[in-house]
Order: sequence, then C-alpha cells, then structure tokens
Amino acid sequence: MGVQGIYGGMQTDSLRQAMRKAQEEKEARQKEAKAAGGTSPEAARRDEYIPGDAAKPAAKPIEEAADPAAAPEEPKKAAGGRPEEPEECTANTDKVEREIRKLKQKKEQLKEQLRACEDETEKEKLEQKLQQVEAELREKDNEGYRRRHTEFS
Repeated sequence: MGVQGIYGGMQTDSLRQAMRKAQEEKEARQKEAKAAGGTSPEAARRDEYIPGDAAKPAAKPIEEAADPAAAPEEPKKAAGGRPEEPEECTANTDKVEREIRKLKQKKEQLKEQLRACEDETEKEKLEQKLQQVEAELREKDNEGYRRRHTEFS
C-alpha cells in the first residue's frame, strides 16, 4: 500500500470546513465585484498579454501626437552655418606613468639602502617602507588604474 493509500483519507472535518469557507468567501467577493460593475479582485491583479508586433514603437505622448507637422531635428550648426564637427579627444597617461616610474625608483633605492644598512632597527624601518612602496606599486601598476586616472583633453 502506497503513501497515498495510508494518508489519502486523513483530511479532517475541520480542514474540509476551512476549505469550504474560503471558497464561499471567494465566490462572495466575486459576486460583490460583479454587482459593483467591476471585475473580480483576482482578475484585476493579473497581467494580461496582448499580442502585437514587438518591433512597433511605443505610442507617442499626447503632446507629441498633437504636433505631427514638426520637422525632424537638424544637426547643430556651427557659427559659419556648417554642421559641427565632432570633437577629437586625446587620452594622456603620462602623469600615471611618471608616478609609477618614481615608485619603482624609490623601491630600488630602498633595496640599496637595505643592503648597505647594518643597524637592525633601521633595517626594520626600511623593510616597512619597502613593503608600503611595493603595495602601492601593486595597486597602481595595472591597466585598471591607468584607465581610471587617464586625463582627456
């Protein structure tokens, strides 16, 4: 005997009564809505698909539809009556490259100082500075940083 055979008839009377009461309330709401001249609340909440051509543009607002004789926009004209030429833009990463070059030089200087240094406390300070410079280089010596800090003119 399957699960359905064991539990199939186990609906209690209270569950049946609750289901019946819910159905009656739903039907009563639908009748009230129809009597009021509207549709049922359930139908009002549902979206309805209206088939049509998806490539059609959306309807124009009333103000635009009222002016059908409006001419299409003409391109902006410069002072001489000719259409404006698009502006040329130049990207410049010299400042970023200079900054990275300085950091690399500083890193090399710190390494030289570390090799020459014999005082342990001074060595620790130099190592900390070297780690900071290396971390800054990792952050700045990449394409993402260059793109974010590119200057356009």
